[in-house]
Amino acid sequence: MVNALKIIIANIAVAYTKGEKNEIWQRVGGCLTSRLNSIKPSLCKRMEYSDAELNKMSKTKLGEICEELGIKGYKSKTISQRIELIKKHQNDASSVDSDEFCVSADSDASSVDSDASMDDREYVITPCKAPEEYNRNTMKEHLTTYMTPRLEFYKDTDRALFYEDDFAEYHSAKSTNGTRIGAGNHPMDVTTSANNGIDVFCVTTKTNNNSTNEKSLIQNFKDAGTDLDNLFQKKKDTKIVELFGKAYLTKLAKVQNIYGNLYYHGFISTKTDIYEVWFKITLDHIKNVSSDGFITGSDDNVVNVKVKGFINCKYGNVKAYKSKRRLELRLNLKALIKDGHAKKIYTMPSSA
Repeated sequence: MVNALKIIIANIAVAYTKGEKNEIWQRVGGCLTSRLNSIKPSLCKRMEYSDAELNKMSKTKLGEICEELGIKGYKSKTISQRIELIKKHQNDASSVDSDEFCVSADSDASSVDSDASMDDREYVITPCKAPEEYNRNTMKEHLTTYMTPRLEFYKDTDRALFYEDDFAEYHSAKSTNGTRIGAGNHPMDVTTSANNGIDVFCVTTKTNNNSTNEKSLIQNFKDAGTDLDNLFQKKKDTKIVELFGKAYLTKLAKVQNIYGNLYYHGFISTKTDIYEVWFKITLDHIKNVSSDGFITGSDDNVVNVKVKGFINCKYGNVKAYKSKRRLELRLNLKALIKDGHAKKIYTMPSSA
């Protein structure tokens, strides 16, 4: 039923957009996506709120989130009960295969899932093999040495494992016979022995089914000044994404000609395991990035913008945040494991 509705809506959308300007289509696409969300919201929504964030929210704010996610029966609930409803919804949504329902605002009638079927070479970041100079065994040794004295803490607190950024960068450099250069002041964290650039990041997820927390792609976005705030206020999502895309390109273009290739080296932690994943960065494909509409779908509550074309939506999502003034990436660990891109590099000993 859902697939049939997707095809019908996609055909209507394609017919409607012929000859229309892109900005008009963005609004129509956002509306259609909102309608699809109402059909089966649990397949479209991903984890957005941590326990800490939810616990700080007022009863009214929690109600707004319940309304946005399509949660029924929340109005009579207390604050703690609303939090539990939201957490349950997030866990249910995260267990759905990402490629089951991945709809783009620019869907072609012949392929509703246009973002998912887009050639991987057209995305800005694409899962890839590690560079040849990388020694995985060396990285495993460093990671095991790092985790061993911390095992008692993670066992007692029942928290997800975490690989601190500074150590991850240092160990990534050691494992590529390279040099750590970043420390937050450079677009890349590591220069490898083969003169490739690596941006190292560490994120966590509660289970293998959940989306991760965020990796910031652009932060401290001060150059936009009041322009960004005005664009959000005027609901110019296309311009917002263009502004963030330009900032991302400017950031990495400074080093593009210095290195042979640019990579992200990611570490994704659960409560018992740490996975690693490599992405290749192709700046020329920034031209394929565009808006996928506002997340809320509400004219009165425009907050953040979905970004498409940055990464295959099967593997993650990118969003532009108004309050944070940041462009953020979240990954789908389950899909990355399924397709062989995320590989386990550490497991907590059963005796820990």
